[in-house]
Amino acid sequence: MTRPLPLDIVRQLARQHMRGENSPLLWAETRPARTGERISHLPVQPALAQAWVQVYTAPFWRHQAQAHATLRRGEPVALTGDLTTTGRTLCLLLLDALLIDPPAAGVLLVPDAETAHLHLTILHDLAAGLTPPVPVVWLAEDTPVREAARARILITTPEMLHLRLLRHWDRAWQRLWSRLHYLALAHADSFCGVAAAHLAGLLLRTLRLAPSETLPTLLASLVTPNNADAMLAALSGFAWRTLAVADTPRTAQAVGVWQAGSERLREAAQLALTLRGAGYRVHLICAELERIPLLGHIGTDDAHLTAGWYVPPADVHIFVGYPAGSALLQHALVSPSSMCLVVLGNAPHERVIARQPQNLVQFSAPIWIGSPNNAYIARQHLLCAAAELPLRYSEVQAWHADEMLTRLERDQQLMRLPEAEIAWQPVATADDPYEPFDLHTIGTPAVEIYDEYQTLLDLLDPIAFDRWGFRGAALPPLRGGYRVLERDEERGTLTVRADLHRHKTLPLRHCEINVRDERDSRLMRGQITGVGRIILDETIYAYRETHPGGSPTEQTLANPLNMRWTAPAAWINLPLRLKATGQLIGWSVATAIALLTNQSILDCVPAYDAGLSRLYLVDAQPGGNGLSVWLFDHLEQVLPLAYDIALASRNDALFEPVARLDMDWLLALLGSTPTREPDPLLAASAPLSPEEELLRHRLSLPTVLTTPPTPPA
Repeated sequence: MTRPLPLDIVRQLARQHMRGENSPLLWAETRPARTGERISHLPVQPALAQAWVQVYTAPFWRHQAQAHATLRRGEPVALTGDLTTTGRTLCLLLLDALLIDPPAAGVLLVPDAETAHLHLTILHDLAAGLTPPVPVVWLAEDTPVREAARARILITTPEMLHLRLLRHWDRAWQRLWSRLHYLALAHADSFCGVAAAHLAGLLLRTLRLAPSETLPTLLASLVTPNNADAMLAALSGFAWRTLAVADTPRTAQAVGVWQAGSERLREAAQLALTLRGAGYRVHLICAELERIPLLGHIGTDDAHLTAGWYVPPADVHIFVGYPAGSALLQHALVSPSSMCLVVLGNAPHERVIARQPQNLVQFSAPIWIGSPNNAYIARQHLLCAAAELPLRYSEVQAWHADEMLTRLERDQQLMRLPEAEIAWQPVATADDPYEPFDLHTIGTPAVEIYDEYQTLLDLLDPIAFDRWGFRGAALPPLRGGYRVLERDEERGTLTVRADLHRHKTLPLRHCEINVRDERDSRLMRGQITGVGRIILDETIYAYRETHPGGSPTEQTLANPLNMRWTAPAAWINLPLRLKATGQLIGWSVATAIALLTNQSILDCVPAYDAGLSRLYLVDAQPGGNGLSVWLFDHLEQVLPLAYDIALASRNDALFEPVARLDMDWLLALLGSTPTREPDPLLAASAPLSPEEELLRHRLSLPTVLTTPPTPPA
């Protein structure tokens, strides 16, 4: 008996869940199947070609021939598409290159364990019968050095690259480094924000330690192509060839939007159980903080019904809420799954999608934004580079790090060596430059979130510890589900309790802004917009609170929380003066940014200067995460979406004052005559060619802010 299609099952459930005349299934369509573009021959080693056919029972594809030719020329090549398909091609190319050059070795850099195991499986399958053998090792914290150093392909994370491979390169890992000819980046677009700055530093340190006769050849895979050329060039210092992997066969895929509101977790679980009962493999994509309550709704232990913040191979992918600020939806849409269903809640960005659900695919490919130019992170990687190999004056000049070097000498972090060639190394008594290290933060470990029974639930970016993690705050931000009971500032931990009343909170703040320098400015619809570096003093003194069926209230914090940091910011003069109580202005813009890019609402801090009638949109991380620079160029494309979000949220009890204020100034601004013809919303994601972007960013070490600002006390 033929089982019903996933979309037919979902439509049947929608008829059962009709709310009067309204169906919870807001929109659905079926994307056509694709036959693929085969090629008759790929010039890889015969044994590898045979292994490919045996493992995948499939021919080779056009993109593989293009990537193979690019790699043979020694040019960096990046593949965009489904991570499983791009991963197979990436591993195929890497194995072929190593078979041609038997002494050579390669490092495959992955963002997390899930990506590592995906590529480890592919490599083991393809390399099983190769002669000579190609040993593949996953470098975990407890992997013996002797075993890992003999690998010809070493899979590692940025943390292990930093703390083990680079730190001890000239001792335990010398054998590997002397043979390093290839460096591959899997899921490169997951390195966004400050993680991009760390990646830039790691790449630069890796390339300078590679064999002197030739630099390693670079490969990469990523999900979203938006801004990929510019970001890869800025991170590595090289121009890349980017190839879209859209030539493999795939079955028809159903895509749908389901409106669940406050019952998002329960209805997503019910959909998953029904589809699993029909025999489909189902994966629920949910925030880690919501995984345990979601599994409570599922109530079954099934290997083919899983949940987590990743996109594995599955027949059906169900998103428990729209995954703003990530490329997960794009990943699911380009995967070979039979259905991708987004279950919406009541968050502000979900309200605007619910109004126009057919635009779901438009938002699914976020723009890749990162900051290769964070001075705080550059400082750490510069010190580590000097510890690994004395820093030569020619390198300092090439990296435009003269002022940073002067400050490090003055602070007795670096000392000049008494040699003929000018060089520096760390002072013996200086602090360990390798610690602390967290890919997603700046010198501060992530905040750990525990429940009442001391079970670790999730990690929170330290930038959100005060703004979104005050006592009484609802987490996840703007959604709720947990209440913060305790916060330990010394240990950097939060203790939370499940919140059956589903409170939601929004911080109320005081802000004081001082502009340190203005980098650029222009007119936009008759108003001055600029970009530069500011110092922001922020105080969280209270919070606005709502729960279903109750009226909004304001709760004052017994101990206000104060923050001060220096970061880039974009700003715009508003056409009217607004009441700045609570600093509620601008959150609609921050929400729009999370819809368009791979940055979350936590990464942008709006701050309003009532005296100047100016709205600042500040990078949340000290030193910058890349948002403000991008925003300055694309603000006119972001603001219409911000207005749509405010309009859709005007009846939301929590967001209503934000929506009202933002609608006032956005309507006044957008109703004026534009000073130039606006670009299409997403088509302007990469305004510069790779060569122009390379000239703009120079080399990959973050040195645009050549003198790092003094960290606030």
